Amino acid sequence: MSISCVIVEDEPNAVKLIEKYIRQVPFLQLKAVCRDGQEALSFLSKEKIDLVFMDINLPVIGGMKLTRLLSSQNIIFTTAYSKFAAESYETNAVDYLVKPFSFERFYKAVMKAKQINEYLQTPSPAKEFAQDILFIKTGKKIMAVSYSDILYVEGSKEYAILKTVSGNHLLYKRMKELENKLPGNFARVHNSFIINLAAIMKIEDNHIFIGDKRIPLSDKYKESFSEKIRRRLL
Repeated sequence: MSISCVIVEDEPNAVKLIEKYIRQVPFLQLKAVCRDGQEALSFLSKEKIDLVFMDINLPVIGGMKLTRLLSSQNIIFTTAYSKFAAESYETNAVDYLVKPFSFERFYKAVMKAKQINEYLQTPSPAKEFAQDILFIKTGKKIMAVSYSDILYVEGSKEYAILKTVSGNHLLYKRMKELENKLPGNFARVHNSFIINLAAIMKIEDNHIFIGDKRIPLSDKYKESFSEKIRRRLL
């Protein structure tokens, strides 16, 4: 499966590097290079593109604002500034690359986008007929998220990050409130984590693995979590 992509970047050296990396990934097809946000918005509103490599400090329209104007494209931020990483959680960004980044780090981000693309294009009765939808408020938007698309929730005192197959959502909710809203196939495994049992890849050494995320299982929640696992154990 090929993935069409666009570079939105005003620095010539950065464009050259990303173009070089794209040529090394057989399933990526570069369709255009846009030098400012206005040019990118015009192009992306007319063309169907799967993936955008987006700088943040862009002329005319900044990358973060531009991302909020887009709807169907996956975004990988490519920026020299790490300070925007937290803000990127409020968008549907796949990943956040800080310049200069290696090909290995670039490829890891691209593989995340590829997995999301494949999931969204795979027919599934659960996806077509799922009725258990959670509505979340993120920024000024209210979005519908299927419970089956949620991988895990990572929380802090005043906010939580909802990690789904299509991106991250920043929620100003406490973990206890989210724990009470999520159905029985979700389990609290740590003060900072609630996981979807269906997303677990393996459990090893008091850690739960979901994708490339290694989530600790704390003693406080071990018994209740283990009971849920035992009910499904062959």
